[in-house]
Amino acid sequence: MSRVSPNGLRLLPLPPVHPHKGESVLRRILITNDDGYDAPGIQLLAELAAELAEEVWLVAPATDQSGTAQSVSLHQPIRCKPLAERHFAVRGTPSDCVLLGAFHLMPEKPDLLLSGINQGINMADTVGFSGTLGAALTASLFDIPAIALSQAWKDRHNIHWDTPRRYTGALIRQLLTEPLPGGMVTNINFPSVAPQQVSGIANASMNGQSLTGAGVDQRLDQRQQDYFWLSFQHHYRAVSDPNSDVNALRERAISVSFIERQLAQGLNPELFSRFGQAG
Repeated sequence: MSRVSPNGLRLLPLPPVHPHKGESVLRRILITNDDGYDAPGIQLLAELAAELAEEVWLVAPATDQSGTAQSVSLHQPIRCKPLAERHFAVRGTPSDCVLLGAFHLMPEKPDLLLSGINQGINMADTVGFSGTLGAALTASLFDIPAIALSQAWKDRHNIHWDTPRRYTGALIRQLLTEPLPGGMVTNINFPSVAPQQVSGIANASMNGQSLTGAGVDQRLDQRQQDYFWLSFQHHYRAVSDPNSDVNALRERAISVSFIERQLAQGLNPELFSRFGQAG
């Protein structure tokens, strides 16, 4: 049974913890991220994916690739280093990892792509920059079902990894009770609270406007030449939509959003008609 929070957010109850633990539901899962192959989130994801599939293939960037979105390496070679059986570190972007894994390293395309678990949120109007989402969107172009997972944090040294540990497997099992539509990406964000403090699951929109600007930090190197660091300026408190992913995390809920590839996207007869008007 669903319920509505005082702020108007519809919440579904949390899934039972490990109702079918140990039972594989898929043949092959490919996992990647944008934090790098040795990040704690993907190591946890590999452990959880092993409870869902007969084979787990980890193909992840050798270094942090946050902010690379769906970029691919077309102007430099990609290096791939085997780390263990079905585990590879790639000198490339998350989307490079998806393409290399699905179309070269694996014997056939995976049944599911899992991207994450990202150290930090991927929501609202910043998702277009995310390498975590970028990998999932790249997989969706080839009709590979894809799920992006991210863990919110308030203290980088005290991240609630126990929350995705408890709920990720059960959520994925529920989501896969029927085949996912082709081209569909599921974006899951876990709140920065302990597992027992999670309030429920919310289907949330990603249309909250939180970006207010970009920070450009100009510095001088040892040769007296300029270089720059980029950052984003956010104002999440300005996002007031009760159905937004930002509000879902405020209410300690697991935020679930769906991104569907729309082949008709780009059509707008009303705006297009302006081209036919007399000057």
